[in-house]
Order: sequence, then C-alpha cells, then structure tokens
Amino acid sequence: MTPLRPLGALERWSAVRHDLGYHNSVSLLTTLSPSIILTRSTVFTALQHCISTHAVLSVTITPNGTSFSRLHLVDVAKTFTLTLGALEDSEVEGVLEEEASTGFSSGGVCWRMRVWMGGKEGKGEGGRVLFSWHHAVMDGEAGMLVVRTFMSAVLGPSPPHSPRQPELLPPIEDLLPLAVSWHTLLSKLPLPSWPTSAPTWTGPRITLSRFRTGIKLLKLGAAQMQTLRTRCRSEGTSITAFLHTVVAVAIMALEPNHAVGGSIAISLRRYLPLSAPLVGVMASSVDHIHSPFHSPQSATMPTASAIFSRARAVTTTITTSLSAGPADCKIALLRYTRDMTKYVEGREGKLRELGYGISNLGVVDVPGATEVVFCQSASPLGNAVDFCVVAGGQGECVLAAAYTLGAGMSRAWVEGVMAAVGEVVEEAVVF
Repeated sequence: MTPLRPLGALERWSAVRHDLGYHNSVSLLTTLSPSIILTRSTVFTALQHCISTHAVLSVTITPNGTSFSRLHLVDVAKTFTLTLGALEDSEVEGVLEEEASTGFSSGGVCWRMRVWMGGKEGKGEGGRVLFSWHHAVMDGEAGMLVVRTFMSAVLGPSPPHSPRQPELLPPIEDLLPLAVSWHTLLSKLPLPSWPTSAPTWTGPRITLSRFRTGIKLLKLGAAQMQTLRTRCRSEGTSITAFLHTVVAVAIMALEPNHAVGGSIAISLRRYLPLSAPLVGVMASSVDHIHSPFHSPQSATMPTASAIFSRARAVTTTITTSLSAGPADCKIALLRYTRDMTKYVEGREGKLRELGYGISNLGVVDVPGATEVVFCQSASPLGNAVDFCVVAGGQGECVLAAAYTLGAGMSRAWVEGVMAAVGEVVEEAVVF
C-alpha cells in the first residue's frame, strides 16, 4: 500500500463512527430498464473504468483510522456479487436493512456492489444494482457520480483503460476556509436552558449498544411529484423544505404537544471553484425547529396552507445559511473535538440534538435507470430517524427512512410516520 494523506476532520468523524459500529454505509439502489443486459464481464469492465476514474475507489483506511493509503491492486472480482434472477419489490427493504447493518473490513476497499441480473438468463427484467460505500470516502452526491460513471460504462462502448491513477482530493477542510466565529463557539457552551412552551422531541436517549438499521420506503409517483413541484414553486418554497415540514407534521401527530427539530443536508461543493465533478465527503447541514401546529385540544392535521407557510420558513433557513458561505457551518466545529472516540463514548444516555434529518439528492438522471433509492445506516448518535430522498429521471420520488432497531425505536412507530407523510403529501397536491 502507498500512504496518501491523513483523514480530514469530517472524514475522521465518519471513520470513528464506523469503527465503533455506529454508522456502516451509504447506499444507492438503481433499478434498470428491461432492455439492459448485465453480465459478469460487463460489470467487471465498468467497475475497472470507475476505479481508474475515481481515486476513492482504490483507497483504504489504515487500521488506526487516521490515514488513507492506496491499494496497489484492487481485485475487482471480489468487490461485487452477481445474482442470476430478480430482486423483488417485496425484498428491497430487507436487502437495504442488511446492507445498512454491514460495515467494511479493515485493509480493503471502502465500497461494494451487488448486482441482480433480473429475469431469466439475465435478460433485464427487474435488473438492479446496489452500490454501497463507507461514509468517510464519499457522501451521497459523490456516490451518485460513481453510479453515473458505472452506468455510462455499462451502456457505452468499452472505455479506454487509463494507466494513470487519479489523485485523491484533499479533505474539505483544506479546500474551504471553514472558519468558526467566537459567537458560534460560545453558542456551543453548556448554558442554562430556559423553559419553552413545548418540549422538543428528539427520539430516545442515546444508547451505545448493538442495533440493526431498519429501513422503510415511501414512493411518490411521477404525476404526484409534478403536481407537488408546481405547487411548491407557486408557494415560494422547495421540495426539500416541504418534505422537511411534512416529516415534522407526521412526527408531531404521533408525539403531540412537542416541538421537533430536523437537519437539512447541504453540499459544500457550491463554494468550490473547481469545475470537475468532486468525489469525496463535502456535506454539512443546517437545522430548523418546528413548534407544534395546534393547541393541546386540537387533534386535526394542519391545513395545506399552514404547511406551506412553515415550508417557506424552512426555505428561508436554508437560503440564509447558504448565503452566509461555509464559515460557521456545523462540520467546521469537528476540528475542535480532540478525541472523537472519547467524545462518542461519552454520549451514552444523553439526549440527541435533533429528531430527524432530510438528505435530498434532488432529481437525478442515471443512464438506463427507471428508479433510484438512496439510503444510509441509522446511528444511535445522531438523528432518531434519517430520511434520504431522491427523484429519478422519470419523475418518481422515493423516501427512505433509516432508524435504529433495538435502540429505542420501533418499526410500527416509523411506519406510522411514513403513513402520515403519505397522507399529508396527498392532501397538499390537491389545489
């Protein structure tokens, strides 16, 4: 192996959580057009092209979790499994749960792929590709870039082999001036809290014990999404802000008389002058707190008008944060955590900071894909529920909720939240 560079603070944060078993992977599941025929040779060649294009696919994290090294040889045949047959819709959640509950071995590559050829003799029907990776090497946007590279190689002529190895990008902390103001530092000091009109729901307390990630999917059709986009534009908000609000409504329906706070993932690539696609970890987040919609005597759902009003407030939170630039962003504080392992282990029994998070990749156009699902491992450290969102090129949208089974969360509760989300969305698209 060839030593490359130390992990940056954000990469180190993901590496520590992974090594302690508190965040295993991020995944993209792509459903292919029935006309696409996958073979072992096709997958092998496409992955070779991906490895020669994206440096993160040939690196490993040193056993002490502090540095990257480049592997002299990536045995492509061991990076993927090929299944003759289809992955049925009824099996998808179980497969994603298994994937999100499985980490990566020390000394190997930080990604893997599973391929279902679909139909008889791999003739396309139901063909699916599941790409998973370590969060210390890529975020969701980077993973999507790799999937696009892979599918372009599958569908196009055999790409020429490049003898040159791509260079691993510097960590985001070296690419951007992630300055932290004294005001932000002082705001993180433990100070007395003043009573509020409603307690804030943040899920069960942090329990650093063994758990399994649970996954629940909700699909929104293309026609429904088109109507929703039209209404969001007319209401002066966005799909991301709307879904952030709808999830809060759904949680508060099950946790009445509580406020609830949620994060919104943002990409820091917008602040970089580089024009080439950036495959690495370059995401932060902003927070927004929703107060209860109704008085304790009311049990009805808020009106669509009230929901869109809240969504506009979320939009303001996002745009204000983005306009301020990368200074004072949440990940900038990680460099002040001297011992991340000690910090994580010290969280046992404490309250979570937020109840949920939204990570939206937006509308993605993956060559040859009819549907894309984006999801990640749950974590006993972070949000009680993480919602990953992506819309395929044909207009449909999939929400994937990840939560910790065996660490205070129940499958029935999350299913109730997702059912409520579906109901609120259905109401909102009716003008």
